[in-house]
Amino acid sequence: MHLALLPLLLLQAPIGPADQEPEADTVAQLAASYGERWTPEARVYLAAGPSVVSVDVYSKLLATSLPNPTDLFGALGTPLSQGSGVVIDRRGFVITNAHVALPTDDLKTNEVQIILTFADDFGGTKVPARLVNVDREWDLALLKIDSLESFPYLTLATSNDLLIGEKVIAIGTAYGNSHSVTSGILSGVHRNVEVEAPEGGSYTMPGLLQTDAAMNPGNSGGPLLNVFGELIGINSATLEVADGIGFAIPVDRVREIMASRLFEPRVWLGLNLRRDSGLVIGAVHPRGPGALAGLEAGDRIVAIDNKAILNRSEFQQEMLLREPGEKIDLAIERGDRRRSATMELQTIGLRDSFGLLGFAGQRDFIWVGGANGVPTQYPVLRITEVYPDTGASAIGLEAGDAIIAANLRNQVEGDGWVPTNSVEQLVNLINGPDFNFDDFNLWWLKPDQSSEKGHLVFDEPTVLERLSTL
Repeated sequence: MHLALLPLLLLQAPIGPADQEPEADTVAQLAASYGERWTPEARVYLAAGPSVVSVDVYSKLLATSLPNPTDLFGALGTPLSQGSGVVIDRRGFVITNAHVALPTDDLKTNEVQIILTFADDFGGTKVPARLVNVDREWDLALLKIDSLESFPYLTLATSNDLLIGEKVIAIGTAYGNSHSVTSGILSGVHRNVEVEAPEGGSYTMPGLLQTDAAMNPGNSGGPLLNVFGELIGINSATLEVADGIGFAIPVDRVREIMASRLFEPRVWLGLNLRRDSGLVIGAVHPRGPGALAGLEAGDRIVAIDNKAILNRSEFQQEMLLREPGEKIDLAIERGDRRRSATMELQTIGLRDSFGLLGFAGQRDFIWVGGANGVPTQYPVLRITEVYPDTGASAIGLEAGDAIIAANLRNQVEGDGWVPTNSVEQLVNLINGPDFNFDDFNLWWLKPDQSSEKGHLVFDEPTVLERLSTL
């Protein structure tokens, strides 16, 4: 290849979002200076490097004891864990591994202090970040940089056009060495990998990408990139018994987990937005925070705390950063008039207990007589509180009752009663395709061990919408 053609070819290659591409004169200077040394790895590092961070996780107990926030970066001691992360949004949202952000199962999201470091080649800035959400099943975590600045971010590719044998590049903090670059090929896709669970034991992560690009401790959470500098996976697992094999969560699965779990707000508003009308409220829960604030179906949300909200994505991400108990001021349009409303956000747990079920509960055990008179422990959902004026109170449920089963339709075997022993499990059954809304659907035991069945009726807008289509 003639050296004079190289800058033109480089400028034609897509290497990331438009606001991240190296300046034309930078590319030309590099091409002129390095010639054939200007490899795909070098080009990808220049394009993607500004969006990769080293992740250091510390105990927040020490961080909150510091007398001055400026002491934060110098007095945190030894990190609980180290890894890498990827900026995926200009507002500073970062994806990393769950085992990096929350290294032990007994830690809570508000008990860690996270420091992110950009590469020295791109400023070397250190910034604090908060842990927003964690998905243990897929070993992913969402962080948010504590800043109002805009940050360079990576383009997400797709998993549909991956080529076995194509060149891939990894960037990560291998053994604490920030922004180490390695490369190899995509060795395989759809690999099912056995990995260690934080609480002990192991589980299988299905459908991972396999590469021979070198992966070492510290690479976890960093990007696996194609030659265009696009994200094709998040590096997650290595096989210690195998030499030179690394694995990454494919980008389509990362995108799915972000949308369905990591970007799920931790607060309950008690309202649903219309799917086809931007920020227009479709339904308001009659007992939720939105109803208490005076919101009505048909209202259009235009601002939160005097900050204009233009679309559903901005609304969701704004709610993602809010805490239960926080009050927000909403500007809404109702007809041709603008109104204001103050809403107190509630914990997401109330969405299921107060909003859907009408009762709160926790897992418990009862003793049931077994064969030969030997009692056996049986898991149940023990009701701890029943809220007034709900379907649960209407059918006579009381604190101390034990829910033992829910009724499903279209069951091939049995009479449709499925054992249930947690709020999460019962909510999943209600939100599933076969929950029986038309007849007795809950079975419970009273404290005196007498058995009752009842028909739980719902006033939750999403359930009512589903019922209207059945």
